[in-house]
Amino acid sequence: MRLSSSTVSRLVMVGLGFSACALPGPNPDEFAEAAASVSQAIDGGYLDTKDTSVVGIVSLMNGGVGSCSGSLIAPNVVLTAQHCVASISTGEGVDCATSTFGATHAATSFYVTTKTSLSQNPADYRGVKEVLVSSEKSLVCGNDIAILVLSQSIDEAGVTPRVPRVDEPLEKGELYYAVGYGQRGASGQSGTRYRRDNLKTRCVGEACMSNQIDVREWLGDTGICQGDSGGPACDEQDRIVGVVSRGGAGCILPVYEHVASWADFIKTAVVKATTDASIPTPDWATGFPTDRNFHFDVGGSCKLTSDCDSNACLDGYCTRMCNDQGPCPAGYECGSQGYCAKPKAPSNGGGSGETTTEVTEVSACSLTSGQDPTKAMPWIVTAAAALAGSMVRRARRRG
Repeated sequence: MRLSSSTVSRLVMVGLGFSACALPGPNPDEFAEAAASVSQAIDGGYLDTKDTSVVGIVSLMNGGVGSCSGSLIAPNVVLTAQHCVASISTGEGVDCATSTFGATHAATSFYVTTKTSLSQNPADYRGVKEVLVSSEKSLVCGNDIAILVLSQSIDEAGVTPRVPRVDEPLEKGELYYAVGYGQRGASGQSGTRYRRDNLKTRCVGEACMSNQIDVREWLGDTGICQGDSGGPACDEQDRIVGVVSRGGAGCILPVYEHVASWADFIKTAVVKATTDASIPTPDWATGFPTDRNFHFDVGGSCKLTSDCDSNACLDGYCTRMCNDQGPCPAGYECGSQGYCAKPKAPSNGGGSGETTTEVTEVSACSLTSGQDPTKAMPWIVTAAAALAGSMVRRARRRG
């Protein structure tokens, strides 16, 4: 897909950088003031109280505040954008040929919450003990991704980490939805989690044929604003396929980092962080397929396909898809049709015992379903962009 001149003319991207200031922890009075000052979301979306794995990120630095969005991908790991944790050399504009990241800010500057709205209660937040980026002082375009390792795991009831789609590239035309804490419209409030559905991928990587979209990025639909930076785009299986990097004025033409392009970086970070914390490592980080058709339980009794969550019934028991990366549980083997099956004794007393029994039925229902482009805008909310009234004494314009 080649971007038309009219489309490119609307692709404006603003950089609102943070400056570093290490803080030992949120002082209750200071934190209340900071959280209030960023309380000002996905434009055109709806209030989202259910996607609790999409988190708000608050930064407190040098007397100023800012907010971004992110995704919990392990109990102690958040996926977000690098411009949420580092300044940009070109300030409020991003030029893919020249804009680079500055040094990463201190981990103790950042706090993460799963609450629907950014609150003034320090108890609602987890601190960050480590910030991981691919490399400091790299070009912004194509490198706008970061990992936050939390000082304490999030194990709240109802909060299940998201699965990043690290094993399947995104395709043009795929449907996705976006979630974030950003500003609603040009002058709307932010700081509350909103979601927008039925968005469509415009182009991916080189197919975008634009010098303002890197090969490791993709162009989305609309509805992403300041404060949505670092937030996820999710496919129809709820897997993260993109991380918000920047976009056009008027909350249009969002550019996302392509999660599949960062598979090794993401998996390595999650394996180390969970191992260091002595908590289970999610199976996708060690190579298990992210497709949910590989994750259904096997062995429950069934008569009809509708008796199984996988919509697949074989010889009276529920089954699921399998392959070399997604092997079957103990007592089952991957049959010739790519589904887990109980081994059958060969009729002639020899042979491999591979099952040839056909899966009764598998249905698809098993899946739920005008400006200068060199001045790109990562969508962060700063205190000045998100004034909320009386509690903004310490906020000042960044950039």
